[in-house]
Amino acid sequence: MTNDELPEGWLEAVFDELNTFKSQTIDPSSYPEEVFELYSVPTFPTRKPEVLAGSVIGSTKQVVEPGDVLVCKINPRINRVWKVMPKTDKRQIASSEWIVMRTNGMNSEFLRTYFSSQEFREILCEDLTGVGGSLTRAQPKRVAKFRVPIAPLAEQKRIADKLEAVLGRVDACRARLDRVPDLLKRFRQSVLAAATSGQLTEEWREVNSSNAEWTASRLGDCGVVSGGLTKNSNRQALDLQKPYLRVANVQANSLSLNDVSVIGLTDAEYRKTKLKVDDLLIVEGNGSIDQLGRVAIWSGELDDCVHQNHLIRWRTSGPYPRFVLYWLLSPQGRSDLMELASTTTGLHTLSISKVSALPISLPPLPEQAEIVRRVEALFAMADRIEARLTAARAQVERLTPATLSKAFCGDLVPQDPNDEPASKLLERLQSAPAPKTSRKR
Repeated sequence: MTNDELPEGWLEAVFDELNTFKSQTIDPSSYPEEVFELYSVPTFPTRKPEVLAGSVIGSTKQVVEPGDVLVCKINPRINRVWKVMPKTDKRQIASSEWIVMRTNGMNSEFLRTYFSSQEFREILCEDLTGVGGSLTRAQPKRVAKFRVPIAPLAEQKRIADKLEAVLGRVDACRARLDRVPDLLKRFRQSVLAAATSGQLTEEWREVNSSNAEWTASRLGDCGVVSGGLTKNSNRQALDLQKPYLRVANVQANSLSLNDVSVIGLTDAEYRKTKLKVDDLLIVEGNGSIDQLGRVAIWSGELDDCVHQNHLIRWRTSGPYPRFVLYWLLSPQGRSDLMELASTTTGLHTLSISKVSALPISLPPLPEQAEIVRRVEALFAMADRIEARLTAARAQVERLTPATLSKAFCGDLVPQDPNDEPASKLLERLQSAPAPKTSRKR
């Protein structure tokens, strides 16, 4: 943006012309008993500086002051801009990964939000050093030549105040949205708990005059439990090659089929391990509690698909497979599964015999069908909420850059012709005496 394109009373100035910061370093280890406020990059997400004794701070730092604006030069594609907080009884220091902007004549919150804007971030990321990711760096000498828009000082405050109010509401909205996934997770678990305890169909039983008892069974008694193929290099030479599912393909109540491998096998192995619609696939865990017992249902997504030995297959001989799926996903099913999987060595693993022994309570088939129908209806509702959540999050994430763009085009707050123009402010900044560098204590 050129000066001609800026709102009335605004102008652009070079970053370095505005910046009165003079680098002053300190070695905190020389003051081992002193406690410092340290503005470090890893602490930025907390928005609170670390409070540490000099003895535990490992390297030389920059001395900073309240109101200094810190722009992170490491991996600048991550938007990290910080303003040093009001003075306390502790000296304030910052790591060398921050470019410091100090100007006593401007509104530091106006500067902080501009450096967080998409316009500035795009310029900052145009010419980086390093090979990529966390190894990239913005170049301070180049940043020093960036042009920064300056509004009249009174308007800077109006913009900063308006942004604080608007972005505060955006942050509050984001925080509320961030709570929804956990609520949906708990909702789904509550549905499964009600489904497998009989509460979900309690009214249905009364209407349908169903007094039939639920019967205690085990997975091995109401279905066939079997293992899969063991992978080895000799299989590459076999003529029969088929797609096969691995642990990575089976998630909790979903299948990830973007990366399905092919394996060689014999005709007998193919007949034994070929998947059929409504087969359940259960991850044995192999000692990993994170993977243990993930279960999903096969719906015939791939033709002639088989499975590896770390997936245990259950095939019904009576119950509705989706009822058994929801049982295994339920809190009761997970609890029983974890109990069976525990070992004396502290590892958790499943086997064909353990899965076969897993207890399950089976209602009559009509009630199983009704439970499946109700669970799927409630899960579909949760899925719709999740889709709306995704859309809402996308909309919220667009609000901040859009608001910042309006702010620095002069469209967020009204201009006041009585405001002192930014040119007068720049004259004062340029004529102000250079700040004295404070001596180390």
